[in-house]
Parts: sequence; structure tokens; C-alpha cells
Amino acid sequence: MALILDRRQQNEPGVHVILIGVGTFANARAADLLGDDAPEGGFVDLETPLYSVEAFAGWLQMELDVADTPLHTLRVLGSSSRRASDLNVSSPTFKNIADEVGEWSDDVDTHEDNLAIFYFCGHGLRIGEMQLLLAEDFGSNVRAPFEDAIEPELLANAMRQMKGRRQLFLIDACSTEVPFSRRYENVRPRTIVQEVRNENLAKSEQCLIRASKLGTRAFGSASGPSLFMDAFLRAMKGAGAVSTPGRQWVISTDMLKMALSWLIQLRPEGGGQEVSFGGGTLSTSVLFHRLPGDPLVPVRVSCDPKEFESVSALHVDKAEHSLAGNWPESFDVERRAHDFEAVESNSKGAKVHGQVLQEVIAPPFMNVSIPC
Repeated sequence: MALILDRRQQNEPGVHVILIGVGTFANARAADLLGDDAPEGGFVDLETPLYSVEAFAGWLQMELDVADTPLHTLRVLGSSSRRASDLNVSSPTFKNIADEVGEWSDDVDTHEDNLAIFYFCGHGLRIGEMQLLLAEDFGSNVRAPFEDAIEPELLANAMRQMKGRRQLFLIDACSTEVPFSRRYENVRPRTIVQEVRNENLAKSEQCLIRASKLGTRAFGSASGPSLFMDAFLRAMKGAGAVSTPGRQWVISTDMLKMALSWLIQLRPEGGGQEVSFGGGTLSTSVLFHRLPGDPLVPVRVSCDPKEFESVSALHVDKAEHSLAGNWPESFDVERRAHDFEAVESNSKGAKVHGQVLQEVIAPPFMNVSIPC
């Protein structure tokens, strides 16, 4: 689906987005592709990618705020073996991805103040230092299966030639290293956008954020967005925010990277999933979203020793926030000083086991330990 939201004038800056969520891999399964070299579990179908692109598309249309840069184009490709999408998405075959990325790159090339956003969710593999993102028809050519894959850093390098200098690449996929035999040691994915010599290299502001470090896994859900996307949308409330000289809070990719790793690792299944930047120049701090007010900051509150949580309610600013034995893994509070208390209530009244008063909470996140 290519949704042209606003193209009143080609010479006006805008936000241009492409979202790709690959959930089905029939060719790879049918051919038993790669045999013993395949990743653990094989190329199973995924439900997370479609949920993730749907959630991101909704946020982009409802909440994204880039000063003087409206959302102009939104392209969405996605697949699921179990359900259709209300977005009427295009199938994420390699050809469709290549066509849509090509159109997206043309739009990015129309103005130097454009903001480009690329998001991919699905299976990923690592060969050497390359991370390959698999299209829906990955393996359609069993003799050259990696033709139907994308190398995100190669794409980002080619995109530097475009006029739009602000570019954000979000790679929500595993990059597990597979013990490939020698027949795959010279793998080269097909080119989508040709690299050329250009004059925009010094002007480009590019950041590539991976949901997991090279060689590790990224996790999802069968009934909702990935851990990365869930954390990303939460971080957009303020965990990734920095203050500008005019006291406007904006999302910075430097702060965002730290917030994402923290939020993901709070989840039981997210242990060891650490967000990372791309290589070389793909770690520039890009400002790409403006908050409507002060940030909301994720905070984790615990007792020391922890057993007091089972008998104490958590009070925040003198009001009960969570019942005894039911303290949340984290929650969001406004950026300012707060009081945190562990309070036990019984027939004799209330007993404060511990407190932390006027703790200043600020992005990207806070750990508060209440001595009891």
C-alpha cells in the first residue's frame, strides 16, 4: 500500500516513510532451505511483523510531530499467514519491496529538509558482518536464495545521495549468525538503490538502529507488536527525549537507543536483547519527533530487600499506585520530583516500611530502590 498523504508541492519538505513487515516464508519452508545451516526452528511464519507495521502506521498518522515537516507519504507492506490487515497492505515480496523502496527514495530526494523513515520487521540472518533481511519470497531461487534479501547498511549507504538529509532506519529483526558452508561465503544481495558519487555525504544525518546486536536474536509476540516496536512506541512518550534550547522536548536517537534497550530488557523474554547502532556513520543523533509537552519517563521502583514488596503497597506522591504483591515491572511518570513509598496497611493502620522522597525523574529512565 502506498498512501500519498500530502503532495501539494514537490518543493515542500515532508516525512516519507516505508514500513515492511514480513510474516510468511512459504518458499524457504518448502525447500527446506539451507538444511542444517538454517536458524533454530527454521523459517517459521511470524505474526509480529504485521502487528508491528500496523501499530507504527497508526502512531505515524496520529502522533508524529516534526516541526514544519508533515507526513507526506506512507508505504506499508506486510503479510501474515493467519489474518488480513485493515490497511490493505502490499505483499512484501522482493520485487514489491524493491519497487516501493525505489519510489520512497525518489520522494526522499525531493527536498533537503525531508525526513526519511525505513522500518523492517521479520526474519534476519547474519553472514560475516552483513545482516540480511528476508523478503517473503526468500528462497524462491534455491540456487541463489539470498537474492531475495536486503542488506540494510548497503541501502542506507546508497540513500546518502538523496537530498533528504535526515534518515532513520529501524531494523526489527534477528541477526543470528548461521554456520554457513563455503557455498554461501560470497553471498551478495541484489541492489535496490544504486550507490553513486554524490555531494550530500557531509550533509547527511543518518541513524540505523537494530533491535538486537549483530549475532543475537530479537523477540516478538503471536498477538501483538514486537518487543522493539512496543518499546519504541512507549519511548516516544518521553523516554527518548532531550530538551532543546527553546525548552521543547524532542526525541533523539542517542537517548532513544538507551531507553529501548532498558525497556526491552525489563520484559522476561527480552533478557539479552540489546539495541545497537549501525556501523560507520550510521549512528548520527537524529531529532525526529516533537513532544506536545513534558516527557513521560519510565521508572522501575523496587524495595531493598525485595520481599517487602509482597506486604507493601506502592505509593507515588502519597497516593496508592499498586497493591502489595503486584508491583509493576515499570510505569511512566511525569518528568519532575516524585515521592515513592512502600506502605503496609493492616488492622492497626498504615506502616511505612521505606520511602524515597523528592526523587528527580528525567529521561531516559530511572531505577528507584526504596530502602526498607
